[in-house]
Amino acid sequence: MPPLFSAIADWPSTARVVVLNSAPCMRSTTLLSAGPRTNKDIAEFCDGWMPIVVRHEMAGKIGEVRAAMETAGRDPNSLELTAWQAPRDLEQLEMMRDLGVTRVVFGLPSVDREVVIDKLDKYAAIAAALND
Repeated sequence: MPPLFSAIADWPSTARVVVLNSAPCMRSTTLLSAGPRTNKDIAEFCDGWMPIVVRHEMAGKIGEVRAAMETAGRDPNSLELTAWQAPRDLEQLEMMRDLGVTRVVFGLPSVDREVVIDKLDKYAAIAAALND
């Protein structure tokens, strides 16, 4: 079985985000939004959902979206879950992994290259810890 968060996409000279990715890259429709109407839209039209983590209580919102998937006659476990602006806290990331999140996106500041590289190294250590 491949590691859960196996790849880190990084472009330190231009990037603003870092993605820890365990889902295979494929074409899909992912919605970055939340709310009662959005849940229905995700269930009807999308292959994935990317909530902004700091704005939502993840367990509850994931449950709502999965319920909408069931109501729409779709397998709720088929939904790709990506956490946008994910916390850097290992315990919270493990909780998200247990909820079915397969990809997390961290923000990067617009600062000197050395600072960005240091942050990327820290994110790589988080990915390694999640795979232990």
